[in-house]
Amino acid sequence: MKRLPWKYTAGLFDGEGCVKYGIRRKSARPGQGKTAGALRDVYYPQVVLELTLSEPGFPVIDMLHNSYGGRVYHRESKNPNWKDTRLWRVADKGKCRLIANNIVKHTYIKREQLRLALWVWDNLKGIQPHSVALALRDEFSALKGDPHRLSEKAQVRLLEML
Repeated sequence: MKRLPWKYTAGLFDGEGCVKYGIRRKSARPGQGKTAGALRDVYYPQVVLELTLSEPGFPVIDMLHNSYGGRVYHRESKNPNWKDTRLWRVADKGKCRLIANNIVKHTYIKREQLRLALWVWDNLKGIQPHSVALALRDEFSALKGDPHRLSEKAQVRLLEML
C-alpha cells in the first residue's frame, strides 16, 4: 500500500485531526520498596494524535494506519442520516513524535498544539506534579480555543512551575 506524503498528512490532520492531552493517574509508593511508605497518586502527562474521517475516507485511514501505525476504531452511526466514521489514534510517544515532527511545519491551525506536544514529549518525562499536569491541560484547552496562541508562553509557564 502506498505511503501518504507528509504534506498531505499535515493538511488532513490540520482539518480533521486532534491533539489530545490526558492525565494518567497511578497510585504508587514513594521510594524503592513496597513498604517504603503510604500510597500516593503520581501523574503522567499523555499526548495522543487522533484523526477521524467518515465513510468515504476509510481508505485514507487505512493508509495512515499502515504507514505510521497506531490503532483504528470503527464507530457506527446511530443516526440514519449520518455516515459511519473511523478514528485513527496514535498513542505511542515515539510514533507520535515522529509524525508531529514531520507535519508541524506544514500545518497552520494545529501548529502551536503540535509544537507544545513536541515540547512535552522532549521535556516532561515520567512523573509530574499534579499542578503541572493541570496547567498542561489548561494550556492545551486554550490552544484549542485560540489556535494562534503561542506555545512558547505555555512552555515558559510550565518551566517556572518545575
